Amino acid sequence: MDTDHRSADAVRVDASAVGPAPVGREYELDQLVGAINATRDAPQLVLIAGAPWIGKTHLLAALCDEAARRGWTVARGRAAANPVSTPFEMFVDALDDRLVRVAGDDHARVFDDSRPAGRHQVFRACRSLLGLLGAEPGNAGLVLALDDVHRADERSLELVDYLARHPPAGRVLMALAYRGTSPAGTLAGGSPRTGHVWQVEPGPMREKDLNRLIPYHVGWARRRLLCAASGGNPGVLHALLDAAPVVADGPDSETADDLHAGVPPIVAAVFHDELRAVPRSSLLVAQAAAVCGDPFAPAVVGAVTQLSEAAIRDALDALLAHGLIRPAGTWREFQFRDPVLRAVVYHSAPAGWHTGAHARAAHALAGTAAVAAQRACQIERSAATGDLAGAQALLGAARDNLFRMPERAARWLRTSALVAGDEQPPELPGLLGVTLALAGRLAESRQVLGPACTQPGSGTPVHRAALIEWCARVHRLLGRYDEARVVLRDGTTPPGADPTGRHLERAALAYDTASAAADWPWDELLAATGHPDPLIRAHALGLLGTGYAAAGRTAEALVMAREATATIDRSSDDEVALRPDALYCAGEAERLLDRHTEAARHFGRGLHAGQRSAHGHLCTHLSIGLGETMLCAGELRSAAGCADHAADAARLSASGRLRVAALTLRSRVFGAVGDAGSAAATAREAMRLSGTSDDRWSVRAGEVLELTLAAPAVHSPAAADPGGPLPSRWPIGTGGAGLESLSQREAQTARLVSAGCTNQQIGTALHLSPKTVEAYLTRIFKKLEIGSRSQIAHLVGLAGR
Repeated sequence: MDTDHRSADAVRVDASAVGPAPVGREYELDQLVGAINATRDAPQLVLIAGAPWIGKTHLLAALCDEAARRGWTVARGRAAANPVSTPFEMFVDALDDRLVRVAGDDHARVFDDSRPAGRHQVFRACRSLLGLLGAEPGNAGLVLALDDVHRADERSLELVDYLARHPPAGRVLMALAYRGTSPAGTLAGGSPRTGHVWQVEPGPMREKDLNRLIPYHVGWARRRLLCAASGGNPGVLHALLDAAPVVADGPDSETADDLHAGVPPIVAAVFHDELRAVPRSSLLVAQAAAVCGDPFAPAVVGAVTQLSEAAIRDALDALLAHGLIRPAGTWREFQFRDPVLRAVVYHSAPAGWHTGAHARAAHALAGTAAVAAQRACQIERSAATGDLAGAQALLGAARDNLFRMPERAARWLRTSALVAGDEQPPELPGLLGVTLALAGRLAESRQVLGPACTQPGSGTPVHRAALIEWCARVHRLLGRYDEARVVLRDGTTPPGADPTGRHLERAALAYDTASAAADWPWDELLAATGHPDPLIRAHALGLLGTGYAAAGRTAEALVMAREATATIDRSSDDEVALRPDALYCAGEAERLLDRHTEAARHFGRGLHAGQRSAHGHLCTHLSIGLGETMLCAGELRSAAGCADHAADAARLSASGRLRVAALTLRSRVFGAVGDAGSAAATAREAMRLSGTSDDRWSVRAGEVLELTLAAPAVHSPAAADPGGPLPSRWPIGTGGAGLESLSQREAQTARLVSAGCTNQQIGTALHLSPKTVEAYLTRIFKKLEIGSRSQIAHLVGLAGR
């Protein structure tokens, strides 16, 4: 029988051709190996069921690879995607080559059900053929692997059911991969004659396993976005990795919201087989739903398609039956199966149709209780020049979502400016500058905020005071300290506005530039601790704690840090997302006081809040703070992840000073794992970028370079690229030298670490500076080849027995 063979060779594949095992599927792989082993005693049936793209085909391939490695014959077939298929096509695809060898000239008659005996004769003939293949001399057994069984023709499904109930004699394992529940209803129940049924149901993968599938150069923030958007589905993850953003507004311009509302990224041509099986009227409804975004209401979809309510209901039923959509969990709303499917459906419609569809959706949402962001997603793609009502709606949505989705708010503000033209309100440029700063685009923000601050009549006094504060903050974060001082000195607070923000910014500038204590606005900070806003109070307390700790006033710093922590802990995540500076300052104070657990908690919470709201302006600071804390605690792998995240955020901000800070942390990580060459190269690059500056980042870079050059190298591979990714595996173990290899000072430090002392307490006990204690700890980690303080305590405890 002539047919288009899509399967691979089936006779004992060479073990060298075996592909890598599926990531994160250890339990499922154990089940498959168990099924192969059990076939020694009786025929086995493996059912691999799950959602689209969840990895069923990959698991089926792993089963075939393992069987081939053991010397089994492997016959693989796949159901055709065509709506009209040949009877038994899936089996023909798998077995036609073997039919020629076993049945000779009669091979074309095996699957011919037109004879008098009909399909039952085909069933028996196929069963006998499988038994013969499994019993061939020198053959360990037979695996019949059938993929996409949910698409199989009716005759193939009947044959599958027959073989499940009447398995061939000998070592025969039949494996089926399909979507959802069993395509032949009796398979899951099995039969006493079936031998054993193995149910393998791969579910969503864990984030740590998904991260193993993402290329290492992908940044931390984008990793989190991709893992969350994929829903744990590895196929969806790969499609999103290959997607091309529609709005090319930066290195990682798409946000999680873009995958569910507005215009999704362009993905590869997938799911087209599924879409071809959907009636044309249902496909139109699906395209309208993709325009509306997830979740979507049938009434709005009806307004976009201009179809009757009955037609919409029928189309939704068809889409539900095909598994393209599902109920959203809210009253009378639905959503797509996954964001990749929505993207494919959206871009399957003509581009010109989209503009009118978005306009109709915006008009329909205007008469509902929809939030401003939903309408803005539609207006952004449909508003015409001069549409002042649309421009005002975009401005309002951006103002409402400034802190929740700054990337998207910036796009709305830019579109509003284009639509309004000369009629744009005076406050718009300033709002755009603040939004860009929140998104971490500091260089772009500076270009907008500078003119906005000097523009007459740019909003209310409160708005102008906020602009001055943000302008100074952006200059400071970019390392343009003189410009920040000028803004704070010359930009007077308008009457009726709160000056506290300026005072907090003055203190932050004093800390970043390592200014003398006399330059700190102590009185203004103390006054701010009585502010009615609890997070402004916490911000002031954190800055006081940081300033006191930097000045050596430990007791006062501890009081302020504790008060800041108590205030922050009473605030919700949504509240702290509005002022992440409070978390950073509290964490920095705790870090300077060697309270690593509290510091890590604040920095980590700040990063989590920033990731949820897509804030980027403090990502570098928070990542470096957490990385420094993890290094002090000996958690080198966590510190390496923080260094990567800091580098990504610094690159987006276009700030030379933040790049210096990120490179300094990266150098410390290289040094902590003994890669002296890379540590020195990275520290030199940080010093080159810092120039003649004497801010705290540059001072720290100089200290790290000095320590790096003074420390002996345990191992020194070729120096890594200072700007490249850090090693994915760290040489951290427990096979190093013993405690006897430590110097007297190092041994004293190790004993104090085992007693639970902080770096500050160790320094006091041994009359050493915290920097020197840190250097001793780095040497201890290298000599003992360990990675944490708890491991030091364990080794000291063993030595004392």
